[in-house]
Amino acid sequence: MDMKNIIFFILFLFTYTFSFSQAQIPNSSFENWSEVNGCYELDNWYSFNILSTQYPQMGTLRSTDAYDGNYSLRLVSSPIDIPDYNLYDTLR
Repeated sequence: MDMKNIIFFILFLFTYTFSFSQAQIPNSSFENWSEVNGCYELDNWYSFNILSTQYPQMGTLRSTDAYDGNYSLRLVSSPIDIPDYNLYDTLR
């Protein structure tokens, strides 16, 4: 085999291998939500909404301000208030 065929074969193999490996992100449109202990949780995603005493003022919030569909994700961040534990004093 000459060099041109080897390069063509490698490019073909590379293209063929990676063309079928595109994984879909579950619930990528942020449309599916479940209510868990009074908190809306995004399906197939993780958050600390249940642990936070500041929900629904902060965290991963469901919003109706959507570009496409009915719901969107609104992220509101602030220091996490975990009772009986001060993270900022620990890090100083």
